[in-house]
Amino acid sequence: MKFVCLILSLTFLAQSAFSQEIKVGVVDIDKVILECDAGKKMQKEMDVFLAATRALIGTYEDALDRLDEEVKAAKEGTDLTSLQRQFEDKRLDLARVREDKMEEMKTIETKGLQVIEAELIPIMEEITSTEGYHVLLNANMDPLVWFDPATDVTQKIIDKYNASHTK
Repeated sequence: MKFVCLILSLTFLAQSAFSQEIKVGVVDIDKVILECDAGKKMQKEMDVFLAATRALIGTYEDALDRLDEEVKAAKEGTDLTSLQRQFEDKRLDLARVREDKMEEMKTIETKGLQVIEAELIPIMEEITSTEGYHVLLNANMDPLVWFDPATDVTQKIIDKYNASHTK
């Protein structure tokens, strides 16, 4: 699908090229997100979240290990059945916590990326307008095979984004 859109875009551009020269710029959106101040802040927040999640999961795993030892040490009877039930409940709790934390992490990341991407649009529009670009391609786009580094506006976008958020 991306390839079809690219071909159609290039066809349109080729037709327009007869009337004017087409200036194409390239941006590495992934690099912009990772290196802009907001992206770095989001990464730190995610690192803190991951550390807290690892600690929480560690407490569940420790409890499971203790229960496992108790199950192994228990003799047949009521205590063993109760311990096995506790072990299974704790194992299910751990699985739920892992799943919930993964979803929470995805939500944090998605919301953070949406904010950054929305803030990048006017910056990219300004750079393409002031520098005369007709097309701005993502350097990570699958059909993009090669580009002239002189057309890469990634650092300009990072700098402008950071400058707009330090005021």
